[in-house]
Amino acid sequence: MSRSNFINPIRRRLWYVLFSLAITLSLCVSGCGIFDVENPGSIVEEDLNLETAIPAIVAGAGGDLSQAIGNTLGSVVTFSGIITDELQHVGSYPTWREVDDPAQPIDIQNITLNNLWQSCSRARWVADDGARRIKEILGADANKSPHLAQILVYSGFAHLVLADLFGDVPFDGGPLVSQNDVYQRAVDRFTEAITVGNAAGAGDWVNAAHAGRARAYHNMNKLNDAVADANMVPDGYRFDAIFSDNSDRERNYSFWANITRNESSVSAEIRELYAQTNDSRIRCVYAGIGGDGNREWWTQFKYTSFSAPIRLVGWQEMELIKAEAKHQAGDLTGAIGHINNVRAAALDDTTGAPLEARPASNDANEVKNWIIHERRVEFFFEGRRMADCRHFGLTSIIKNDPPFFPIPSYERDTNPNIP
Repeated sequence: MSRSNFINPIRRRLWYVLFSLAITLSLCVSGCGIFDVENPGSIVEEDLNLETAIPAIVAGAGGDLSQAIGNTLGSVVTFSGIITDELQHVGSYPTWREVDDPAQPIDIQNITLNNLWQSCSRARWVADDGARRIKEILGADANKSPHLAQILVYSGFAHLVLADLFGDVPFDGGPLVSQNDVYQRAVDRFTEAITVGNAAGAGDWVNAAHAGRARAYHNMNKLNDAVADANMVPDGYRFDAIFSDNSDRERNYSFWANITRNESSVSAEIRELYAQTNDSRIRCVYAGIGGDGNREWWTQFKYTSFSAPIRLVGWQEMELIKAEAKHQAGDLTGAIGHINNVRAAALDDTTGAPLEARPASNDANEVKNWIIHERRVEFFFEGRRMADCRHFGLTSIIKNDPPFFPIPSYERDTNPNIP
């Protein structure tokens, strides 16, 4: 037998074997299910419907809120600082440069804007869905669960951020909800958190909810309601978005963009204000030339590490809410008293002593300007300036018309209710 005659039968047998194996595999894949395997380490939907999963659900919601506030390139504190008079883009990111340019509207396809929208929307959805899930898991016992109070607080702040930055917003593919109604949703979440937190004996979350609701009422121009909540917040109180250097997701990238990388700078307006006042709250120093090789790069001292927390609300804000309410009521002496309570906790960088108290004044406009100034320096680089500019009629400071971030293309492309 020739060599070719010997090999050909072997090839034919091999071809039949391979063909039969292919048919068998096809049948198995389509019918017998032996390839329908699950990753033993994966988490499926049903795994979250257990009481033991609740702490992880709540922690995830808190992490998503922190990520929106300060973790991403399009974070609340950095991006809203650039669109106002707090920060200046001095680096190479074209999406930041666009937002820093008041001469052109923000493109809805701006990638960093889309990142901001996604992270804020995710924080809201995860907190709301987590609250729903906890109620389903615990039933009637959810009404006294500290975990439910906690995640409702996260939801309240997520709603606040959306209203502050975007104004009218859609939820879950629906139509636009008015800014005032978004704030009201925040109020509703904080109100429920107070009720649940009181029943659970979770005083920390009750305090956070009162402070958050005061902030929401303030932005809704309901000062009397805001003061009622502010009066419930203890002296020295502070509630933060938490960060750490454990992983990229947990880092405060506001520090990175301003100090580690010369991408953002303290604005010329804040630098001038610091030179005039020596106010430690807006301390900044010249660090060189920005990443664009042209503009000056100035760094701040509020966030000096990846683990630096970002304040969401604190006692100083409660004092300034009270000051504004008393100013509107014509009690200028009372308003100045609250202003000076805040100033006494800040330092003069030249003397190291508390800032000089404001003197008595009968000029209502002067006292109002003092309130605006205190909010500006106290909340510097905390994502609050856009809402305050609108609240006090300073919309020309915001580098977009209308004075909000636009709903970006990622939402418009998938939501038929938003053209």
